[in-house]
Amino acid sequence: MHWQGFIVLRLRLPMFAAVMALTLAVSGGAAQAATSEQVIHHADGKAAGHVWFNSGTHNMEKGRNSFTVKDVFCGDGWKAGVQFEVPQLGISGWYASRGDCAGEASFSADEGDLPRSVIYWRGFKASTTETLYTYEPWMTDYVD
Repeated sequence: MHWQGFIVLRLRLPMFAAVMALTLAVSGGAAQAATSEQVIHHADGKAAGHVWFNSGTHNMEKGRNSFTVKDVFCGDGWKAGVQFEVPQLGISGWYASRGDCAGEASFSADEGDLPRSVIYWRGFKASTTETLYTYEPWMTDYVD
């Protein structure tokens, strides 16, 4: 999509502006593909938690192909979590924080050097009694 936009801009703008447009399109596109993020919502729309996915070696401080789950609403009776699947590689799993107000935790979905494959994941919240669960929409990214 960025390249098509660049071609249109190139026909209408002087060379300097076209080069700047190409630079912005390329630098803006790469960062978006490296990680993904999702807010876990309460029914009233307020944030209950956050989930971040770091594709491949994007953030090795957290681990290869890693998730970070953070509970941001203490005292609500819910804990934050993530469910994930990499169907092409037969990998799946989930993680839920240890309780309400458990802070932030990171883990690797798989630490191996994997062939580039699509990962499907979604944040969820679970009641501290684990009798109720609500899920956010599925997200996609890549493991490698």
